[in-house]
This record gives sequence, C-alpha cells and structure tokens, in this order.
Amino acid sequence: MDHVMAKSSQICPILLLALAVVVSLLIPIYLCVNSTPDGVGARFNDPSGVAVNGTGYLYVADTYNHSVQVFDKAGIYQYTIGGGGYGSDNAHFRYPTGVAVNSTGHLYIADSYNNRVQVFDRAGAYQYTIGFPNEYGTSHIQGVAVDATGYLYVANSWSHRVQVFDSVGTYQYTIGVENVFGTDNAHLYYPSGVAVDATGHLYIADTSNDRVQVFDSVGTYQYTIGVANVFGTDNAHLYYPSGVAVDATGHLYVADSWNHRVQVFDSAGTYLFTIGVTGKPSSDKAHFYRPSAVAVNATGHVYIADSGNNRVQVFDSAGTYQYTIGWNEAVISIPGFPVVVLLAVIGLSTFSLWQRARRTLARDSFSFLSSCGSDSSLIGTKFWAS
Repeated sequence: MDHVMAKSSQICPILLLALAVVVSLLIPIYLCVNSTPDGVGARFNDPSGVAVNGTGYLYVADTYNHSVQVFDKAGIYQYTIGGGGYGSDNAHFRYPTGVAVNSTGHLYIADSYNNRVQVFDRAGAYQYTIGFPNEYGTSHIQGVAVDATGYLYVANSWSHRVQVFDSVGTYQYTIGVENVFGTDNAHLYYPSGVAVDATGHLYIADTSNDRVQVFDSVGTYQYTIGVANVFGTDNAHLYYPSGVAVDATGHLYVADSWNHRVQVFDSAGTYLFTIGVTGKPSSDKAHFYRPSAVAVNATGHVYIADSGNNRVQVFDSAGTYQYTIGWNEAVISIPGFPVVVLLAVIGLSTFSLWQRARRTLARDSFSFLSSCGSDSSLIGTKFWAS
C-alpha cells in the first residue's frame, strides 16, 4: 500500500506541473493595478469626454459617476456639475459621455442615457435642454462639438447620425441616415466623437466603421481617415476610434481606442505621430488603456481621457508627457507561467503534507488495531467520546 501511495505521489506532481505549463502558456493573468495619484485632482470612474475653454479650464465627463468635474489650467479641482447618483431632472445626468465649450464659456454636456444635451453657463448654472429625456429621437448621445458661430454638432450613436443645431438649439440638418448604418460615405455606424476646426470642417469618429469621416461646413463629404469597416494597427488604419479634436493649426487628434493610442494627422489627413504604444494597454505614463476622448487647448496642450485607467493624461504639442489628473488604475495582463507555477508549488506542498499525514494516520491505525488483536482484554470493549 505504501509503495502504491509513494508512486502516486511522484506521478501527481509531474501531472500538476505539466498542467501548470500548458495553462500558463495559453492564458495570461490579469491584474488590477491601483497606484497612488500621479498628479492633482479627483478620482474618476471611466471618464469619457474632455473639453477645454478659452481660459484653460478643463471639463471632464465622469461617466459612471454621473457628473462633470471641472479643473483649472493647473489641473486643480474646482467644482462638480451633477453627481449624487443619476437622474433625469436638470440637476442630474445619466452616464454623461461628451462635453464641449463655446466661445462664451457655455458648456454642452452629452447626457447619454437621458438622450439629451444639457446646456450650462460658465458658472455651472443650468440654461436649457436639447432633446427629450428617454425618447428615442436623440438615442444614446455620445459626443458634442461647437463651432465658432455657435452651431452645435451632436453624435447620436445608436441612430447612426450627427445632428446639427444653431446657437439657440434649433435643428438645422443631419449627417448620416437615421437608424440606418452603412460603410459608404452617406452613412455612419455608431458615431461617437465630433470636432469642428476653424474653417467649419466637421470630423466624425465613425466608431464601428473604424474610420474618421470629414465634411465641410455645409455637410458635404470631403475625405476619410482609416479604412471603412477594416480595423488595423498600422498608421493607415484605426480600431474603434471614439474621440476627435482639432488644434489651432488644423492638426487632428484621434483617440484610437482599441489600439490604445492617439493618432495625430495634419490638416490634409497625413499621419504625423502617435501618442501611446499601439496595441499595448498599461497604466504608466507612456501607455493608455482604452482612451476615448481628446481635447486641445490654445497652447497646444493635449488632454486625453484615458478611460480604462480612470484618469486624464496631459501632453504638450509634441506629445511629451506633462502630468496626470486622476488616478492610475488599470487592468493589465502578465505572463501566466510564474503565477501558475507559484500556485502549483503551493498546491504540491499542500498535497505532500496531506499524503504524509494520511500515511502516518494509516500506520498508527494499523499499529493500534494490531495491539487490539493481541490484547484479549480489549475484545468486546465499547469506546465512548467524553
């Protein structure tokens, strides 16, 4: 019996180690990294929109906190609009995903799950609403942008269109076909982000088509960045682009979300450079994890909503890291082998101790029964637990 148990004890560790190697080669281990804050500011929960006004104030759509947080040009927290849970009255939001600021400081907030745009003055006081809460007509608003004349552009993601309103909120026209998606230049497919340059050209992050569509000031198609419905990791392709922004020189910044990078193009759509590391999500200063929005201030500083890391990263016009608002927090993958081997060692140690205890118990029980058999005075004796 001892011989059989010893042999199985030798076979089991080999099988467990072999299993550990196979599993660790096939499956990475995912860890949640939650480090100390790298800069000043509040904590976010999946920030999805950013905008900067003329004085450098930053507005962050803090989506899962149902609020918009406001910071000064140094990244110091100032105040919050909304929060305290979600709601449909004028004091609350429900998953806000986009923000824009006009030349007078009025703030436009894409109140996504309330299917509306809420407008506030520069002090955060409510002004008026575009859209109707819980009605399908402005279904699932994602992004907003305002041009120099005060025209408002609204990405109605689930309706596959961008709607245009004048400065008082009156509807003007639509780009795309309502509730009909497609890959040609007349259609959009779950658009998420919008931006307008100084000449009135409109840039639309046509997210599920893996491209950015460019239109002139009257909604006429101009050209495409990316390849329709074909994602990729090279500089000619995008992968689920979610946000766009244009600086004073006409450079276009694209939050290429599932490539975990921001791509920069000139005013003709020619690729210039990348911020982040393509296809490599992480939480250090050189990486992003699912960036979803981007904004540029008057000095060319770039603000990136690094959604999966629950922070906003700030870079200069050359793409050099400056500082962080929020906390570094991300889910990252590491090779599975070291972790699984460690677990295997712990398991083997436990198995070995169990086998040793089992053999000891069996040996002691056999010795006790043998002694009982040799002592006739114990035969027929009953044992009771005290």
